Amino acid sequence: MKKTKILAAVIAAFALLCGTAPVSPLEDMYENTVITASAAETETKWDFNKLWELIAEFSYTKIQIVGSKSETMDIKTNTSISNDDSIHAGLGNGDASDTLYIYAMDSDGKRADQKVKAPNSCSHLFDPVYYTSTLDKETRDKLQTQLQSIDCSGLDTSDVTHMSGMFAHNNALTSLNISGLKTDKVKYMDYMFVSDSALTELDVSGFNTENVEDMSQMFDNCTKPTSLDISNFNTQKVTDMSRMFYGCERL
Repeated sequence: MKKTKILAAVIAAFALLCGTAPVSPLEDMYENTVITASAAETETKWDFNKLWELIAEFSYTKIQIVGSKSETMDIKTNTSISNDDSIHAGLGNGDASDTLYIYAMDSDGKRADQKVKAPNSCSHLFDPVYYTSTLDKETRDKLQTQLQSIDCSGLDTSDVTHMSGMFAHNNALTSLNISGLKTDKVKYMDYMFVSDSALTELDVSGFNTENVEDMSQMFDNCTKPTSLDISNFNTQKVTDMSRMFYGCERL
Protein backbone atom coordinates (compact mmCIF):
# COMPACT_ATOMS: atom_id res chain seq x y z
CA MET A 1 0.00 0.00 0.00
CA LYS A 2 2.82 2.39 0.94
CA LYS A 3 4.72 1.60 -2.27
CA THR A 4 1.57 2.23 -4.32
CA LYS A 5 1.06 5.65 -2.73
CA ILE A 6 4.73 6.57 -3.35
CA LEU A 7 4.49 5.47 -6.99
CA ALA A 8 1.26 7.44 -7.50
CA ALA A 9 2.89 10.54 -6.01
CA VAL A 10 5.93 10.21 -8.27
CA ILE A 11 3.72 9.85 -11.35
CA ALA A 12 1.61 12.84 -10.34
CA ALA A 13 4.69 14.99 -9.79
CA PHE A 14 6.15 13.98 -13.14
CA ALA A 15 2.90 14.81 -14.96
CA LEU A 16 2.74 18.26 -13.34
CA LEU A 17 6.38 19.01 -14.16
CA CYS A 18 5.86 18.04 -17.78
CA GLY A 19 2.72 20.15 -17.94
CA THR A 20 0.78 17.43 -19.71
CA ALA A 21 -2.13 15.27 -18.67
CA PRO A 22 -1.61 11.50 -18.58
CA VAL A 23 -2.94 9.62 -21.58
CA SER A 24 -5.22 6.66 -21.08
CA PRO A 25 -3.44 3.43 -22.11
CA LEU A 26 -6.70 2.35 -23.76
CA GLU A 27 -7.20 5.40 -25.96
CA ASP A 28 -6.09 3.69 -29.19
CA MET A 29 -8.49 0.80 -28.57
CA TYR A 30 -11.63 2.88 -28.98
CA GLU A 31 -11.36 4.07 -32.57
CA ASN A 32 -14.32 1.98 -33.77
CA THR A 33 -17.80 3.44 -33.62
CA VAL A 34 -19.30 0.20 -32.31
CA ILE A 35 -17.96 -1.16 -29.04
CA THR A 36 -18.16 -4.78 -27.87
CA ALA A 37 -20.65 -5.00 -25.04
CA SER A 38 -20.29 -8.61 -24.03
CA ALA A 39 -17.85 -11.50 -24.19
CA ALA A 40 -20.72 -13.93 -24.67
CA GLU A 41 -20.99 -16.11 -27.79
CA THR A 42 -23.54 -13.72 -29.25
CA GLU A 43 -22.00 -10.33 -28.73
CA THR A 44 -24.17 -7.31 -28.11
CA LYS A 45 -22.68 -4.14 -29.48
CA TRP A 46 -23.80 -0.62 -28.67
CA ASP A 47 -23.64 1.96 -31.41
CA PHE A 48 -22.44 4.93 -29.36
CA ASN A 49 -22.51 7.24 -32.39
CA LYS A 50 -26.17 6.44 -32.99
CA LEU A 51 -26.95 7.19 -29.37
CA TRP A 52 -25.35 10.62 -29.57
CA GLU A 53 -26.98 11.38 -32.91
CA LEU A 54 -30.36 10.85 -31.23
CA ILE A 55 -29.42 13.07 -28.29
CA ALA A 56 -28.30 15.80 -30.68
CA GLU A 57 -31.25 15.54 -33.08
CA PHE A 58 -33.97 15.74 -30.42
CA SER A 59 -32.10 17.98 -27.94
CA TYR A 60 -32.60 15.64 -24.99
CA THR A 61 -31.50 17.01 -21.63
CA LYS A 62 -32.15 13.83 -19.62
CA ILE A 63 -31.20 10.17 -20.01
CA GLN A 64 -33.14 7.48 -18.14
CA ILE A 65 -31.91 3.88 -18.29
CA VAL A 66 -34.92 1.71 -17.46
CA GLY A 67 -34.42 -1.55 -15.60
CA SER A 68 -37.88 -3.13 -15.41
CA LYS A 69 -41.37 -3.06 -16.90
CA SER A 70 -42.74 -1.63 -13.68
CA GLU A 71 -41.07 1.69 -14.47
CA THR A 72 -43.43 3.93 -16.40
CA MET A 73 -42.35 5.33 -19.75
CA ASP A 74 -44.05 7.59 -22.23
CA ILE A 75 -42.66 6.39 -25.56
CA LYS A 76 -43.36 7.92 -28.93
CA THR A 77 -41.05 5.79 -31.10
CA ASN A 78 -38.09 3.52 -30.49
CA THR A 79 -34.77 3.05 -32.24
CA SER A 80 -32.31 0.19 -31.94
CA ILE A 81 -28.87 1.22 -30.70
CA SER A 82 -27.36 -2.27 -30.76
CA ASN A 83 -26.39 -4.81 -33.43
CA ASP A 84 -28.89 -7.44 -32.27
CA ASP A 85 -31.85 -5.14 -31.45
CA SER A 86 -31.57 -6.05 -27.77
CA ILE A 87 -31.11 -2.43 -26.68
CA HIS A 88 -33.41 0.38 -27.78
CA ALA A 89 -33.60 4.10 -27.18
CA GLY A 90 -37.16 5.33 -26.71
CA LEU A 91 -38.05 8.81 -27.85
CA GLY A 92 -40.05 10.66 -25.25
CA ASN A 93 -43.50 12.12 -25.85
CA GLY A 94 -45.64 14.69 -24.07
CA ASP A 95 -44.27 15.61 -20.66
CA ALA A 96 -41.27 13.34 -21.28
CA SER A 97 -40.18 15.06 -24.50
CA ASP A 98 -36.89 16.08 -22.89
CA THR A 99 -36.04 12.51 -21.83
CA LEU A 100 -34.33 9.75 -23.79
CA TYR A 101 -35.19 6.31 -22.41
CA ILE A 102 -32.80 3.40 -22.91
CA TYR A 103 -34.20 -0.08 -22.27
CA ALA A 104 -33.75 -3.77 -23.06
CA MET A 105 -35.77 -5.73 -25.64
CA ASP A 106 -36.49 -9.45 -25.68
CA SER A 107 -36.22 -11.83 -28.65
CA ASP A 108 -39.89 -11.24 -29.51
CA GLY A 109 -39.30 -7.53 -30.02
CA LYS A 110 -41.04 -6.56 -26.78
CA ARG A 111 -39.71 -4.57 -23.87
CA ALA A 112 -37.79 -6.92 -21.56
CA ASP A 113 -38.29 -6.98 -17.81
CA GLN A 114 -34.61 -6.64 -16.97
CA LYS A 115 -31.77 -4.18 -16.68
CA VAL A 116 -29.91 -2.93 -19.73
CA LYS A 117 -26.66 -4.82 -20.22
CA ALA A 118 -23.75 -2.40 -20.36
CA PRO A 119 -20.86 -2.94 -22.76
CA ASN A 120 -17.67 -4.35 -21.24
CA SER A 121 -16.15 -1.05 -22.16
CA CYS A 122 -18.25 1.89 -21.00
CA SER A 123 -15.38 4.25 -21.76
CA HIS A 124 -16.76 7.64 -22.90
CA LEU A 125 -20.28 6.20 -23.14
CA PHE A 126 -21.89 9.45 -21.97
CA ASP A 127 -19.07 11.74 -23.08
CA PRO A 128 -20.44 14.30 -25.59
CA VAL A 129 -17.00 14.86 -27.08
CA TYR A 130 -15.70 11.38 -27.86
CA TYR A 131 -18.37 9.84 -30.11
CA THR A 132 -19.62 12.95 -31.91
CA SER A 133 -16.85 13.48 -34.46
CA THR A 134 -19.34 13.12 -37.33
CA LEU A 135 -21.33 16.13 -36.08
CA ASP A 136 -20.52 19.76 -36.85
CA LYS A 137 -18.55 21.81 -34.33
CA GLU A 138 -21.52 23.96 -33.29
CA THR A 139 -23.56 20.86 -32.41
CA ARG A 140 -20.65 19.27 -30.55
CA ASP A 141 -20.10 22.41 -28.50
CA LYS A 142 -23.82 22.57 -27.68
CA LEU A 143 -23.86 18.93 -26.53
CA GLN A 144 -21.30 19.68 -23.81
CA THR A 145 -23.83 21.93 -22.09
CA GLN A 146 -26.99 20.01 -22.98
CA LEU A 147 -27.36 17.00 -20.67
CA GLN A 148 -28.61 17.92 -17.21
CA SER A 149 -29.53 14.52 -15.80
CA ILE A 150 -28.37 10.91 -16.25
CA ASP A 151 -30.04 8.09 -14.31
CA CYS A 152 -28.12 4.79 -14.50
CA SER A 153 -30.34 2.89 -12.08
CA GLY A 154 -31.37 0.46 -14.83
CA LEU A 155 -27.85 -0.22 -16.13
CA ASP A 156 -26.21 -3.60 -15.47
CA THR A 157 -22.46 -2.97 -15.19
CA SER A 158 -21.55 -6.27 -13.55
CA ASP A 159 -19.18 -7.23 -16.41
CA VAL A 160 -17.75 -3.79 -17.11
CA THR A 161 -13.95 -3.47 -16.97
CA HIS A 162 -13.48 0.01 -18.45
CA MET A 163 -15.14 3.23 -17.26
CA SER A 164 -12.57 5.71 -18.54
CA GLY A 165 -14.27 9.04 -19.29
CA MET A 166 -17.71 7.46 -18.88
CA PHE A 167 -19.44 10.71 -17.86
CA ALA A 168 -16.79 13.22 -18.94
CA HIS A 169 -17.32 16.72 -20.37
CA ASN A 170 -20.96 17.21 -19.36
CA ASN A 171 -20.60 20.81 -18.21
CA ALA A 172 -24.31 21.27 -17.39
CA LEU A 173 -24.90 17.95 -15.62
CA THR A 174 -26.51 18.58 -12.22
CA SER A 175 -28.01 15.14 -11.47
CA LEU A 176 -26.16 11.83 -11.80
CA ASN A 177 -27.57 8.62 -10.33
CA ILE A 178 -24.75 6.06 -10.20
CA SER A 179 -25.40 4.68 -6.73
CA GLY A 180 -26.24 1.21 -8.04
CA LEU A 181 -23.34 0.74 -10.45
CA LYS A 182 -21.42 -2.52 -10.06
CA THR A 183 -17.70 -1.81 -10.33
CA ASP A 184 -16.23 -5.08 -9.07
CA LYS A 185 -14.44 -5.83 -12.37
CA VAL A 186 -13.51 -2.30 -13.36
CA LYS A 187 -9.80 -1.66 -14.00
CA TYR A 188 -9.90 1.84 -15.44
CA MET A 189 -11.67 4.86 -13.94
CA ASP A 190 -9.39 7.56 -15.37
CA TYR A 191 -11.14 10.74 -16.60
CA MET A 192 -14.44 9.27 -15.38
CA PHE A 193 -16.00 12.58 -14.28
CA VAL A 194 -13.56 15.07 -15.78
CA SER A 195 -15.04 18.55 -16.38
CA ASP A 196 -18.46 17.75 -14.90
CA SER A 197 -18.23 21.23 -13.47
CA ALA A 198 -21.93 21.71 -12.60
CA LEU A 199 -22.30 18.64 -10.34
CA THR A 200 -22.70 19.63 -6.69
CA GLU A 201 -23.08 16.07 -5.40
CA LEU A 202 -21.35 12.88 -6.52
CA ASP A 203 -22.03 9.60 -4.73
CA VAL A 204 -19.21 7.11 -5.28
CA SER A 205 -19.41 5.66 -1.77
CA GLY A 206 -20.62 2.30 -3.08
CA PHE A 207 -17.84 1.81 -5.62
CA ASN A 208 -15.80 -1.39 -5.31
CA THR A 209 -12.33 -0.34 -6.50
CA GLU A 210 -10.32 -3.41 -5.53
CA ASN A 211 -9.37 -4.10 -9.18
CA VAL A 212 -8.90 -0.52 -10.36
CA GLU A 213 -5.44 0.30 -11.74
CA ASP A 214 -5.91 3.84 -13.07
CA MET A 215 -7.67 6.73 -11.30
CA SER A 216 -5.81 9.56 -13.02
CA GLN A 217 -7.91 12.71 -13.50
CA MET A 218 -10.95 10.85 -12.19
CA PHE A 219 -12.50 13.99 -10.64
CA ASP A 220 -10.44 16.57 -12.54
CA ASN A 221 -12.25 19.94 -12.74
CA CYS A 222 -15.25 18.86 -10.68
CA THR A 223 -15.40 22.32 -9.16
CA LYS A 224 -18.73 22.25 -7.30
CA PRO A 225 -18.72 19.32 -4.80
CA THR A 226 -17.86 20.32 -1.23
CA SER A 227 -17.44 16.73 -0.06
CA LEU A 228 -16.62 13.36 -1.58
CA ASP A 229 -16.88 10.07 0.30
CA ILE A 230 -14.07 7.80 -0.88
CA SER A 231 -13.54 6.15 2.50
CA ASN A 232 -14.26 2.72 1.02
CA PHE A 233 -11.87 3.08 -1.92
CA ASN A 234 -9.35 0.25 -2.13
CA THR A 235 -6.28 1.57 -3.98
CA GLN A 236 -4.00 -1.44 -3.61
CA LYS A 237 -3.75 -2.01 -7.36
CA VAL A 238 -3.80 1.64 -8.43
CA THR A 239 -0.61 2.75 -10.17
CA ASP A 240 -1.73 6.18 -11.41
CA MET A 241 -3.58 8.81 -9.35
CA SER A 242 -2.13 11.85 -11.14
CA ARG A 243 -4.42 14.91 -11.16
CA MET A 244 -7.13 12.83 -9.53
CA PHE A 245 -8.57 15.84 -7.68
CA TYR A 246 -7.07 18.59 -9.82
CA GLY A 247 -9.33 21.66 -9.90
CA CYS A 248 -11.64 20.37 -7.14
CA GLU A 249 -11.41 23.74 -5.47
CA ARG A 250 -14.24 23.29 -2.96
CA LEU A 251 -13.23 19.94 -1.51
